[in-house]
Amino acid sequence: MSITEDSFPPAWGKPTKAMVFTKSRTPLPGGYGYGCGDLGAWIASKLADPNLRAYPPSWGEPPMMQTRDLRPLGFGYGSGSGTIAGWISTNAVAAGGDEYPAEYAAENPNSMQQEFK
Repeated sequence: MSITEDSFPPAWGKPTKAMVFTKSRTPLPGGYGYGCGDLGAWIASKLADPNLRAYPPSWGEPPMMQTRDLRPLGFGYGSGSGTIAGWISTNAVAAGGDEYPAEYAAENPNSMQQEFK
């Protein structure tokens, strides 16, 4: 999946063209795939604000039926059900990201990263 200016939730606004149209290939937060460090910082700032935290529009709606467990979701999305954690991982991989990037595993050593391997 290629990142475009419209790859992000509308409430976030749009990143600069320089952030989107770059050849850098570093993992982006939130399961957005790969891009430049500036784009990663922009996404991280949006995910850090609980009022702006949203999944990529290309993922569609999260599953309606969810388990009643509470666990770390990874990719900067906080905590939620195992159903949502699996949905996030599946969509992140489809977007070209890692199943659970090492930087998030390091931040949360009790994560469910082993479940997705």
